[in-house]
Amino acid sequence: MPPRPRTPPASHELTDEEIARQTPVWSHLTAEERASVAAFVRYAHARATARGAAGLETARSRRSGMGPPLHVLHRSDELFSVVDGRWRFRLGDRTVEVDAGGFVFVPHGDVHTFQTVGAAPADVLVLYTPAGPEGAFAAALRVPREEMTRERAFALGMEYDTEIVGPPLPPPD
Repeated sequence: MPPRPRTPPASHELTDEEIARQTPVWSHLTAEERASVAAFVRYAHARATARGAAGLETARSRRSGMGPPLHVLHRSDELFSVVDGRWRFRLGDRTVEVDAGGFVFVPHGDVHTFQTVGAAPADVLVLYTPAGPEGAFAAALRVPREEMTRERAFALGMEYDTEIVGPPLPPPD
């Protein structure tokens, strides 16, 4: 069994400015939509910093076909909230496309991946419960590109409850 995911450090309550930096389409949202997104982000952040119950990250892509390799989380469930653009999700043997406003739930233990579709920018909020996997991307960015071997990527993923089990999705048609 993979090692236990890391618990995020305790933190302060997020300000609107901090949320705006993490929410790429903030300037395009109405005041009511901003209040809703801010409430969701504050709730998720508070839960993440209290006992590691949940973790939150923003995935942002400006190119079609971008996404992680096929993977499985052994302890954490994932909830994807598509904020902008279109995303393709592979969930086991099924592939679905989800537009802005849609949600996808992936229970722990399910093999999955995702990628952007189309030329438009695409953004998604990802909520993990319990917290842990959200640290993987930041950790990977700290590794110099020339040092990121396949073995190191696999080991890094396992540190954050993310087992890589296959390649990314092929480019969209």
